Amino acid sequence: MNEEDAYAKYEKNEAICKTYVENLADRCYSQSLPEDAPRSLQAACGELQRLLSLLDQ
Repeated sequence: MNEEDAYAKYEKNEAICKTYVENLADRCYSQSLPEDAPRSLQAACGELQRLLSLLDQ
């Protein structure tokens, strides 16, 4: 996966991505995202952590 290729959208079947999203969230939460992960995924982890901190308030 990279930030330059175009990937198909799962129109009308978005739930197919659920396991991948859960995996990303787990890696973000445990801070085990690979160092060579695309910047967009690193940014997603930062955003997830920011949103989770707002829920804890």
